[in-house]
Amino acid sequence: MRVGKVVLVLLIGCASAPPPRPAEQPPEPPRATLSVRLVDATEEDPASVEEAFPRSTATMILLHQEGGREEQPLGVLEGACSHASAEAPDLIAIRCWWAGSGGVLRVRRVGDALVAAFARTREESGDLPPEERARMPLRPETRLDVVSPTY
Repeated sequence: MRVGKVVLVLLIGCASAPPPRPAEQPPEPPRATLSVRLVDATEEDPASVEEAFPRSTATMILLHQEGGREEQPLGVLEGACSHASAEAPDLIAIRCWWAGSGGVLRVRRVGDALVAAFARTREESGDLPPEERARMPLRPETRLDVVSPTY
């Protein structure tokens, strides 16, 4: 009879064990959407129409999925500007050109920041070194979605 009691105690003990806990999933990393807005500078400054060349005002925009929006002015870009296909490590590329000169605005992720730099180009003298226009802090774990229309 003693064996029966031991088996019964073991069965009751096994039946009362808590169910296994599901493995905890790590939290989803934060997400944000990056874009650069171009606005015809003549809309902001009608006097520039008389200067005989197009210009665009550029703004880097970061929309956080959990809410919030950051905007960083990038200044006025000379020439007719449009989004272009970006090649790594660029996230966004914008080309501006008019009458033999222009440049490319590039946005890259550099460590814990988004960096926008503009490199001027002249037909006669070639490319000049890029000049940083803006730096926007970004948490390293943030996943980026990039919106950059190309035509």
